[in-house]
Amino acid sequence: MARGKRKGIADIIGEEIDGQEKKKKEPQQKMKIRSEGKKMADEFNNKGKIPNGFLKILNLQDFDEKKNIKAVTLANGNFCVVRVGELIYVCDCNSTAYKYPLIDGELFNGPGGASIRSPFDGTSYDLTTGKVIEWCPQDTLPRKMLGKLKENATPVDLGVYPVIVDEQGDIYASFVQ
Repeated sequence: MARGKRKGIADIIGEEIDGQEKKKKEPQQKMKIRSEGKKMADEFNNKGKIPNGFLKILNLQDFDEKKNIKAVTLANGNFCVVRVGELIYVCDCNSTAYKYPLIDGELFNGPGGASIRSPFDGTSYDLTTGKVIEWCPQDTLPRKMLGKLKENATPVDLGVYPVIVDEQGDIYASFVQ
């Protein structure tokens, strides 16, 4: 820093960060990506850079060991980042039937693989495609009432988004259609 020049907040914060011992991140495997983002994944694996349109939303270390669903709020809405084994999924935060948050959703192995079920109305979705597996099942007394209300409604798929996880564990998603 030049003599006589005052320190700004960025200088002070930078000194504090530089003075702290940085956490070592364990190297992660190259990303595992689902088919809808295959072209982007190939570009990432070949060039080592994140393709345009992908936004960093989280790091694998941000997950709690006991909780495999993490809610994130971005400028374009609320989303759930879901970890199932070594795979990461990003989906809309609320179920499509009653707009109930999926943060406490039940993860299970559905017909197409990783799936999530709304704890409120029981609607379940495939996390790879967003397709509805079961729409408002009437398997409990409260759900019978909820199911009756949605009986004639057309099931609406859950929004799911392509994901890339880099070697440092940073999770990127694309929300561009």
